[in-house]
Amino acid sequence: MKIKFLSYIFLLLLVPFNLSFAKPLPPGTGNATPANILFLVDKSQSMHNSASGNIPNAMRPPTDVSGRWGGNYFVSGVDESGISYWDADQNQLASSNQVFKSQNMRIHGHKNRELGSPVQIEHHAGTRRLYILADQRDRSHGNMCRVNHNGVNYNGGFILYQMETKKNPGNKNSYPLGSVRSFHKNLVSSQNKGGFRANCSTIKDSQGNYPVSMSGNTAMAIHENKLYVVSSETPGEDKLGGMYIIDIVNGGNGFNRDKIICDFDLKIYKYFNESIDVVTEDGSIVMYSKDTTGKAGEAAIRRTVLNDGTTDPTKKGCLPPLSMMPPIVPQDKCGVGRGAASIVVKDRTIYTTGYFSHSVCKYHLPNKVAVADFKKKVGIGNAFTENKANNSQLYLYYPMGIDFGVGAADEDTLFVTNYGRLEITMLDPADLTYKDHFGDPGVSRFQGVKEAISYVLNDS
Repeated sequence: MKIKFLSYIFLLLLVPFNLSFAKPLPPGTGNATPANILFLVDKSQSMHNSASGNIPNAMRPPTDVSGRWGGNYFVSGVDESGISYWDADQNQLASSNQVFKSQNMRIHGHKNRELGSPVQIEHHAGTRRLYILADQRDRSHGNMCRVNHNGVNYNGGFILYQMETKKNPGNKNSYPLGSVRSFHKNLVSSQNKGGFRANCSTIKDSQGNYPVSMSGNTAMAIHENKLYVVSSETPGEDKLGGMYIIDIVNGGNGFNRDKIICDFDLKIYKYFNESIDVVTEDGSIVMYSKDTTGKAGEAAIRRTVLNDGTTDPTKKGCLPPLSMMPPIVPQDKCGVGRGAASIVVKDRTIYTTGYFSHSVCKYHLPNKVAVADFKKKVGIGNAFTENKANNSQLYLYYPMGIDFGVGAADEDTLFVTNYGRLEITMLDPADLTYKDHFGDPGVSRFQGVKEAISYVLNDS
């Protein structure tokens, strides 16, 4: 008989266990003798805490990773986990007075700031700013920016902001001026074009500005000194999305007013609804994308050369006004990703993550070829078995963001955000084999409870 679980559940069973894990379950599971088992599950933030307890390298479920320099990396965490700062080589939190004034965990992770649910982070080395895209559709900003279409309410939206890593982030009761600055409503069209909505009175940033709420699926990328932001599939009235290109310069709030505003409501925007990456190839600026416009559970990969500005300099970097854009990979073997950082491209080689398939895929697109060559897919869904360099398998669990490292030592290493394993897994891009990792040796409390319940039910 199946057991129904509510938001608060408990289970009392007598069952024998004989299990062994490299990543430990919570105390009380994995014993060889029969046990009375009581699971208490709540909806608080503490369920994201490490089941390993108070350990130096505890990590909450990560959503994305971005390198700074010298083997140090920023990691975004689920919900209100904020940002943490890591020394990847030493597998420990890093501390520097030049980075958030030596704070290194739960940075800006305070509920009253309403900055939660980051899905993508990008560090800009020149300004030392950390740009963050947060999916707030089920949170405060989303509830305050609803869109009604045909009698159906759709929660808005994504928000975009940057953290000044040179500034003190303060604490729960202190929000230092200028520490977080948003892409705010004074920077976009007052007519809410392209799903960039300026009519929401939500939680203000540290400068006292209201963030723009992007109603459609949104992705971003930084290339050189420009920030590309694409919003797609805006709910209601055939609003098809829009795109902004923002110069990243020192000073100001990090979102330069002298930006490029691309044409709104183009059909091409729907092909950029999961993740994007922008690179230079053969002298042209190129945007790659992963989209989910096909069958449910499937994803395609596309590539387009951006406007070079020759005809109209005010549209330099914008997407071409196409209604169709054939994919270079009609069906990504890794499937749908999660977040907005599930693709990265280097030297015409494309890497993607599949959230539900627990995998990483590799493709290569030779010059003047219409369809990319599939190279490899790796990954087995496993939250506990330890990854080792000599293992024939790579263990992933709900991977999200993927990116290359920074600096001479890491620039040829792939960093994969291993959400369910509470770690950042480092791969050799040549053959997608395991190199190293940093993060938690265990799993979250919630993941531990889910696994323990699964073993109980399967054993009973």
